[in-house]
Amino acid sequence: MKKKLITFLLFFVVVISLTSCTQGIITKISDEVEYTKIENDITSVYERVSKGCVGLAVSNKSVSATGSGVIYKYDEDKSLYYVVTNAHVVEDMTNIAVYFGNSKYVSAKCIGYDTKNDIAVVTFNLDLLTSSLKDEIYVNDFFNYDDNDLVSVGQSVLAIGCPLGLDNFNILTTGVVSSVSKLSISTDAAINPGNSGGGLFNLEGRLIGINGSKEIWTYSQSESGYEEQIPVEGRGFAIALDLVKTCIEDIEKSNSAIERPLLGVSVATVNTVLNPDNEYSKYLPVSDDCVYFVIASFSSLDSAAKKCGVNLYDVILEINGNKVTTMDDISYALNTITLDDSLQLKVYRLINNEPTTTTLTITFK
Repeated sequence: MKKKLITFLLFFVVVISLTSCTQGIITKISDEVEYTKIENDITSVYERVSKGCVGLAVSNKSVSATGSGVIYKYDEDKSLYYVVTNAHVVEDMTNIAVYFGNSKYVSAKCIGYDTKNDIAVVTFNLDLLTSSLKDEIYVNDFFNYDDNDLVSVGQSVLAIGCPLGLDNFNILTTGVVSSVSKLSISTDAAINPGNSGGGLFNLEGRLIGINGSKEIWTYSQSESGYEEQIPVEGRGFAIALDLVKTCIEDIEKSNSAIERPLLGVSVATVNTVLNPDNEYSKYLPVSDDCVYFVIASFSSLDSAAKKCGVNLYDVILEINGNKVTTMDDISYALNTITLDDSLQLKVYRLINNEPTTTTLTITFK
């Protein structure tokens, strides 16, 4: 009887063990299938969009450098391709060539750039040696997307470019979106010198930004009062697509360098500039989701804001009809207008201790 009981217990333990293993294997297979699908998606997206990603070789009399770019338009009438890249890649460069890999170069021309937003447009025609590429080039026509996908923190992204030179043509790195603003997208996808101007894509292959910079160092004060340099990892920045589109439209329209205006003020938050007992603070509307910004100083006596009637300690409520709740709201407004444009600034101020809301028109010429 005891022998039978021991045998039964052993059999029961074996059955439990096999069942657990089987369940474990099923889970792993399920995960593996899902991971394989994602990997296949990334592979197919890369194979497609990388055909619209190029390298850039640039030089002038004193320096030479490399960068990356994304083909976004083809003009059939002129047989002309348009490439978006960073302004800092091509600015002041007299010689520009687009690189397709396998030692294939085509001479190119910069039609204009926007230094403030770090966007430039380069054009090229295929020559006899590269004419066969016409059927292979992928045009990432982001101006004709059905709709703009929202970019969210945690979203997976692909960065394609030429880090550390054209020998590393169309290198793929992956990561996730770390933060999003109107001006930029932060990601932990690895980017390095040479990635500048390259594309940041979602898993559908849609361009969501142009890679422009990375944070390498930050600074902190030690206990002894000395400033310390601290290395930073996983902080790359891409210029947001909506801003990229605005820059391209302005560059194509002017066919030259774009100069963005300066408001000529510095701003600070209300709680930094104004005491809570200040008359301004008493009359400001209470809002949990709103941070108020105050004109803290003017850059000069003839700054555009001062000449057009802005006063010290004016509180900015709206710019061009859009509510101001973050510094990005102010920066975005200034980064998307030209010297020919005007700016509608709605401010709050006290006149004879009476709260007043005023809309001012700021001109820059």
